[in-house]
Amino acid sequence: MEVFTEKALLLEVLNTICDKLEIKSSALVFLNRSYSDSDIQNLFSFLAKIEIKKSPVTSNQLASEIQKIKPDTSLQTAQRTVDELITAFQSENRFPWILSQLGH
Repeated sequence: MEVFTEKALLLEVLNTICDKLEIKSSALVFLNRSYSDSDIQNLFSFLAKIEIKKSPVTSNQLASEIQKIKPDTSLQTAQRTVDELITAFQSENRFPWILSQLGH
C-alpha cells in the first residue's frame, strides 16, 4: 500500500486512535489486512459453523482457513492475523466457544 493514499492515511489515524484508547477491533484487523467483503463473510461463516456445532478448533486450523480464504497470505501472517482476531473477539465478546477452545 502506498504511504500517502487516502486509505493509508485513514488507516494510520484509525490505528493511532485505537492504540491510544486500547480498542481492539476485528473490523480494524480486516481493514489493515485488506480483506474483501467476501473474505470476511467466508471467514465468519467458517467461525459461525464451529461456534454453533461446538467443534474443536486450534489456532493452526484457523490460520489454515485464512490461507484458504486469502491464498496470498503467508503462514506467519495468517498466524498473526489469528492472534489479532482472538484479541479483538475477546474485546467484542464474539465466538466464546472458539475462544475457550483456544485457551482464552
